[in-house]
Order: sequence, then structure tokens, then C-alpha cells
Amino acid sequence: MERRKLVGQLRGDGSGRLSVSFDQIPQIAFDQLDLTLEGGTTALLVSPPTCGAAAGLATFTAAVDGSVGSAASATTIGPDCASAQLSAVSSLSSDQRAAGAESTIRGSVDLADRGPAPTGISISLPAGLLAHIGEVSECSLEAAGAGQCGSDSRIGAIGALVGAGSQPVAIAGNIYVVPRAPGFVAGIAAVLDVRLGELDLGRLVLGGGFALRPTDAGLNMQVGLPLTHAGIGLHIRSLAFALDRPGFALNPSTCGPLGYSGTVTGVGGAAAGFGGAVTYDGCTTLPFAPTLTAALGGETGPLGHPNVTVGLNARAGDSNLQGAHVTLPRGIAADPANIQNACAPEVFAAGACSAAARVGTATARVALTPEPIPGDVYLVRTPGMALPGLGLSFTGRYTQRVLSTVQVTKDADQRLVVKFDAIPDLPLRRLDLTIIGGSQGPIRVAGGTCVAGGVWDASFRGQGGQSSSHTIPAPCPPRSAKRASITLSSKRGLSVRLTDLGGRALHSMKVTLPGGYTFDRKRAANKRFRSLAVTGGKGTVKTTQRTVQVFPDSKTATRVSLRLGNGTVKRAARLGSKSRTLTVEVRLAFTDGNVQRQKIRVRAS
Repeated sequence: MERRKLVGQLRGDGSGRLSVSFDQIPQIAFDQLDLTLEGGTTALLVSPPTCGAAAGLATFTAAVDGSVGSAASATTIGPDCASAQLSAVSSLSSDQRAAGAESTIRGSVDLADRGPAPTGISISLPAGLLAHIGEVSECSLEAAGAGQCGSDSRIGAIGALVGAGSQPVAIAGNIYVVPRAPGFVAGIAAVLDVRLGELDLGRLVLGGGFALRPTDAGLNMQVGLPLTHAGIGLHIRSLAFALDRPGFALNPSTCGPLGYSGTVTGVGGAAAGFGGAVTYDGCTTLPFAPTLTAALGGETGPLGHPNVTVGLNARAGDSNLQGAHVTLPRGIAADPANIQNACAPEVFAAGACSAAARVGTATARVALTPEPIPGDVYLVRTPGMALPGLGLSFTGRYTQRVLSTVQVTKDADQRLVVKFDAIPDLPLRRLDLTIIGGSQGPIRVAGGTCVAGGVWDASFRGQGGQSSSHTIPAPCPPRSAKRASITLSSKRGLSVRLTDLGGRALHSMKVTLPGGYTFDRKRAANKRFRSLAVTGGKGTVKTTQRTVQVFPDSKTATRVSLRLGNGTVKRAARLGSKSRTLTVEVRLAFTDGNVQRQKIRVRAS
């Protein structure tokens, strides 16, 4: 019997289907060719993961004339594959167990052998277990595929076991931050070097990302799992990761136990859930001392609709905020006519409230990212409550929704209380809220005079059960400035006196002459024809053709007297008897940002 060695090649078509070809068969005649690939734990091939018929095809090319023949064959996969289900066992832990500490997050998901091939894994991390995502540089997808991502975008390590049977092969690599897909707060790419013994199949890139849950600000980590790589079936059996970038991961401020959960999806619609819980230490011993800033602006007089600005401040190293109750000063109430367009809770949760329900803006700053997080404030109906609550809707990269209730104290003062009782476990550093006033403002000032001794009260609760309170004074708002005293004459010039600014300090004054009158700017700039008296210091005078402006040097100016003397004012034409009563416009801007306009009728000469 003559022995011949035939050299063949094993190829994959990209879908996981393999072919064996012998392209250099000597020109010898034979009646039969038997090819046997051994099975067992070291087998080259693995059977399909699903039950049923599996068809194969063989083709033969004649050496003499190149004619091609073929033969089909099929085998049945079974009978025990019906019992092969997708199942998973998981673990999750932090290297440092102290609440609020920076740590390394480690996790793993192990899959049963011979189950449906996995196509993806999603892990919902415990609420409050977060990462400094916004501080990591992004690596491009092209660089990730080429193995060129650097340490500035690396956030962790990853390992996997691939292959069927009792001896899967370990592969390992790193996790990098890459550009995010829509719906993700950050994109990730796990880059693994696939070496199966002496077979080097290059780099395997698993794409995924972190998504921020809009209800509790927890992170969902998702990774896609391909079925094949370089034409070879992967058969991923386990996945382990460590988010070990220094200072990247941050423990919750609460001790727990805090649950996590996840899902593995597989071919054919298979799915398996997994989960567990983690606990942390020392949450009750974290310091906790947030503070409040608050003010009313705009229409602060009786029956006005003021602007409301509130700021919550928290220190680094403190327990994260879990609840905040802010009580407004006496005399501030909801305006029933302006709170009718409240949004339904389910519509708010979907981020679909109409513009009619919007009453303000919000800006949050958290330690996880250097960029401010903008949002809007909406009126949201609260079941069982007479008044609508305030809903904070942050959209974009850091989508989040936070609801409050609004109640009225049961004492004689009847003060409004805004209660946030479910603030997510986030390292919040500052939260600024502005409720817009004006004619459509949702709150108004009661009639009558301001009650002295008013205050803003705030009580805070930490994620570890800590409590703190803060009170700041709410002084009576300044009155409107009294009308300016003005004389106007083409002979004697212009005289303006402000004797009572209502308790405010003047930032600037602008006086506009009526039509037909102009300034002689050269003469008005001459100090011989100009005098200015300002309490607390001096000031600057600027004129245009029809306006004169005063800018006090002092920030405490409460009285102003300006006189532009003989020849500084010109009249374009002779005044008739009916046109001698004219209107001079005065614009007063105060150091607290408020503006008041006056139209003053004068008897001109």
C-alpha cells in the first residue's frame, strides 16, 4: 500500500461555517477518501449549538478535464440539546468597601457549556456605584481596532474564556473609552488579543457603553459579543472585567445591601438573568454639611410674581444628598391662575412635558464630570396633592429626572415647602434652580407690607441617614424708587434729582430727552456747565445726541443730583402751546440687577 501525505487548509467564511480543502492532490487514482477529525476535549471542531439537521457539502475537481462533482450529506444534532439552556452565574465587588471611597470594580459572568451562543451582556450596576466618566479622554474606534489606544483612555482590564468543552482558552485585553452611541453616557471598547495556542487571530474588539438610568442615576454596562472572529466560532464561556483606572470608580454613599442585575442574550432569542447584592461600610460616619443660598428678584412688591433663585451646595468628601426640604419665606404663595398647565407624571418621566409646563431652569454640577449639566424645571401633577410639584429634567448626555412635592405648612404662616425626597446617590457639588417670575410666574407675593424677620429654612438628609439644617435671612425687598425730579429748558439746561431709590444702590442712570431736544455734547462735557453729586463718591457722565448717562463710582450710591447748565440743551423748533408738556424717560439700573423705568411729564421751556 502506497502512503501519501496530503496538505489541506481549514477556512472560515465569516459566519462561523468551516471548510476543509485539499488543493494539491497528486494525480493518482483512488476509489475512496476518508477524512476523520478526532473528537474529545482537544477536538478541532465543535457541533452546532442548536438541535436539528446540519447539512454539509463536498465538491471534487477532476485532474484531467477540470470537471466538478459534488455530494451532499446531513447529520442530526441531538438528542440532548433540548436540555442545553442559556444560564449565567455572576459576581460583583469593590476592592475598597468604604462608602464614598474610590475603588476598583470587579465583575464576572460565567456561562454554562453547550448553551446557546451568547450575543450580549448587560449589567445594571448598583445605584450610587459610579465612575468619573467625563474626565477620561476618548480613543477613536479606528485606533481601538488597531491597538493604538493609550493610557489616557484606558479604564480597565478584561478577560474571557472561549471554546467548547472542559478546556476553554483564556484571552485578555483592556477596556477603553470611545465615542458614545446615542443613548449612552460613554462608549467603551474591550480590545482582546486572540491567541489560541500557536494560532494568532489578531485583535477582537467588543463594542458597548455605559448608559445612565434616568430614575436613580445608576450605570448600565453593556457589551456586545460576536459569534465568530476571523472565521472561527468564539463560544464565549465567561467574561471578567476590572475597572481599575486610579480614581475612576466611586463607591456609593449608602451601605446597602445594594442589588445589581443583568441579562445575557443568546442566539435564537435565548436570554438568562443573573444578579446579586453588594454592601459597603461606614456610610453613617461620613461628614454632612450642605448649605443653601436663596433670593427673590424681579417683581418683589405686593402681588408681584418674583423670580426665585435657590442654590444647594455640598462639600467633597461628604455623604451624598438624599433629601432636601426648602421652606420659602412668609408671604410667598402659589398663584392658582398660573399653575394650571402642570405635566402628568408619566409624561414627565418620558421627558415629553410641554413648554406650557416649564417654569424655570436647573444646572447641576457633579464630581463625575467637569462640565455643568443643564436642565429645565416643570410643574408636575402630584397624585393626592393640591399643588403640583417641581420636576427637574436633565437631558442630553446625563439624562436624569428628579421629582419633588410642594406643600403648605399647617401653621398660621402657611409657608410653601418644596420637598425632594428621592435625590439619586450622586456626588453633587452644586444645584442651581431658577423659577421664572413675571406675569406667568407660578408664585406671587401676598398683599400688604413685608413682614420683618422672614427667613428661608432648609433641612437636608444624607444617603447614610445624616441630617443637617440651614437658615438664611429673607430681608424685605426694596421699594420702587421714587419718581425723579426733572426740569428741562433750552436756556437753563437739564436738572435731574433722585432722592429715594427704595433702599437699593444705583448702578447707572440713563435719561432720554423728548423728541425735538438734543444735547450740545461739547458743552455738556465741559465741567464749567456740569455738576454731579453722588452719595458715597463721584461718578462718570456720558452723553449722546439725546441721552445722558451717570455711572456712580461707589456701589452704595443712594442719591444722585445731576445738572447740565446753560446752553447744554438745544431745541429744534419753537414750542407751541400744546406741545409744552413733554415726556422724559429715565432708566434706573440697580446693583442687585433690577431695572426700573420712569416716564416723567415735564413742562418744557
